[in-house]
Amino acid sequence: MNNLKKALKGLSENFIFQGFLVIIFFLPLIATLGQYFNSGFINKTNKFLILFWPGVKVNYGITVPVWVTMGLMALSYTIGIIYLCRKKVFGKVAIWGIISMALPHLLGNIVNHFTGWRELQSTDIMHLTGLVDRMIFSLWQNPLWEEVVFRGIPLVILILMKKNLSERAFNLGKWIYIIIPSIIFAAYHVPNHGPSRIVDTVLSGGIFAWLALEYSFFAPLVLHYIVDAMMVVNMGQMKGIPTSEVIWLSQNHSTLNTVFSISILGLIVSIPIITIANIVKNSRKQKDCAI
Repeated sequence: MNNLKKALKGLSENFIFQGFLVIIFFLPLIATLGQYFNSGFINKTNKFLILFWPGVKVNYGITVPVWVTMGLMALSYTIGIIYLCRKKVFGKVAIWGIISMALPHLLGNIVNHFTGWRELQSTDIMHLTGLVDRMIFSLWQNPLWEEVVFRGIPLVILILMKKNLSERAFNLGKWIYIIIPSIIFAAYHVPNHGPSRIVDTVLSGGIFAWLALEYSFFAPLVLHYIVDAMMVVNMGQMKGIPTSEVIWLSQNHSTLNTVFSISILGLIVSIPIITIANIVKNSRKQKDCAI
């Protein structure tokens, strides 16, 4: 069992395994930038919301060139991936990302089955004429805003308070950091999705908060970016979206999906190969040490 744990740890740190992940994670960014440069949206201005809450009409934002805000978001995403790779935890973070989506979603569906809760159906997808580029922008802005508000700022407060807290109080602070913002995070999703998203958003928010404590703020930020922005890869073929507004995505849809499929396949195939290789390698080391 100990040998298997070491092998799995080696898997998450393996260069090939992380390489496939990097390709998958960068596809949404490549798709977004390709779309923006082709449509010319990169040279336009767009409102970047700073204070807002779903269902509340009052909000505050600043209007700035898209290349500035999108550039900053792309930079934070890229730096985050590089940082996690350099720390050799990118594989672990990606695995936890899958868990943070699959397990909360499963438990949420179970609760919704017994409560009868149903997610509110959005009709926004039917009214995207002239708004596609702005919608794509929101798929990057929303993760950044949510992570800064629900994980980033509370984390900074916790870190600043650390020197004035005992070890016991700081550990309690960690639990407060994981639980309270996650509950508020769930409440944030209710106006647009209804109560059906309460369970999965509380749980995923808690996992994201734990990841921030364990692997740095970059962990939930990068994961949240890709969870929302992966939609861009398939936007060239989505119903309700005018093809004339996503010409680049439509023309390159096949290439993007081929690269994604090959990377996923490579990732899946590499898992048993790398794991078995690590088990054999660790076994040999143990034998050598025994001699």
